[in-house]
Amino acid sequence: MQIKYSEKSILDLDTIIQYISQDSLSRALSYADFLKSKIEILEFSPYLGIECKYKKVYQNCRMYIVDCYLIFYTVQNNLIIIRRILNSAVDYKRKKI
Repeated sequence: MQIKYSEKSILDLDTIIQYISQDSLSRALSYADFLKSKIEILEFSPYLGIECKYKKVYQNCRMYIVDCYLIFYTVQNNLIIIRRILNSAVDYKRKKI
């Protein structure tokens, strides 16, 4: 399986880095690496995340929880598309995934 990041997920990751970098740029970059390493697990276990419909997100996607972030993704053929990376405090049911 191959992982591809959507434009929205890249913007989400940039926002996370910007927020954490207000305290420490090195910690922000380290955390981004941590998130990416956890996302890479999906290459070997693409169905690790729960189907979104079980979390009342009625879109064809899966949700994978890493620390305090929700990773929304889809599995299509041999491709995993990371759609969003949202803080769990965000009302994700109202967000466009």
